[in-house]
Amino acid sequence: MGFLDAEPPPQNNLLESLNDQTLTLDGKDDVTVAYIDFAKAFDSVSHQKLCHKLLGYGISGNMLTWIENFLSERIQCTRVNDSLSSSRQLLSSIIQGSCLEPILFVLYINDNVKLFDEQCMCKLYADNMKLYTCTNFSDGASMLQKYLAKLVHWSRIWQLNISHKKMLYITHSQYHM
Repeated sequence: MGFLDAEPPPQNNLLESLNDQTLTLDGKDDVTVAYIDFAKAFDSVSHQKLCHKLLGYGISGNMLTWIENFLSERIQCTRVNDSLSSSRQLLSSIIQGSCLEPILFVLYINDNVKLFDEQCMCKLYADNMKLYTCTNFSDGASMLQKYLAKLVHWSRIWQLNISHKKMLYITHSQYHM
């Protein structure tokens, strides 16, 4: 599997999830799902940590130097009407609207799928993640909790906060339909 294979196109993501969940419910098991959003994800990407991950993918030499230069010495200020705040250097954030934004973000978060195995499916789309287990409810809930704890640990290391306000946790049971 290549490093970009972890994030299927959105229609495949949806179809794969629907298929998995339908087969599970038809088999009389339950589906437990957690929908997760990374808060201010694109703004939170550490330049230093991103470059570390790029090295891990084998991106080095002139290409890595070019990306480091692209990210470095960026400044921002806020404008309200005719007033400007003082300028500050950006130490994190992928330049939004740039052609590199989506690919750099995928490269930054792509390794989190290694936290999960065949017991917990992971689907990524931009700064959103869907985790789900297909088993009986008591096993599914405790199993998913274990994987969520791994994700929280990963997100702390890589400085991507989970938006708890946007998080949703659902159990689908064929007995409740």
